[in-house]
Amino acid sequence: TMSWETFKSKLNEPQMIDFFKFIDVDPSEAKGLFKMLDMDDDGGVSAEEFLNGALRLRGHAKSLDVALLIQEVKRIQTRLP
Repeated sequence: TMSWETFKSKLNEPQMIDFFKFIDVDPSEAKGLFKMLDMDDDGGVSAEEFLNGALRLRGHAKSLDVALLIQEVKRIQTRLP
């Protein structure tokens, strides 16, 4: 599992730069991306969460906005009685 701090510390590494290019997301969206990848909302991203999220996001940056919105709706639904 990777924490936000670890994720953030790797943003300037070549592999992470390539990853952001691959999914066509600007690195300034890193925090939102991390929150979206953290599907179980435990503050960390597992390898499975990372892979599943990355595959969903490949394409235009708008995909990140939609994915974040979907995740937020799911979180709100779990809080409702």
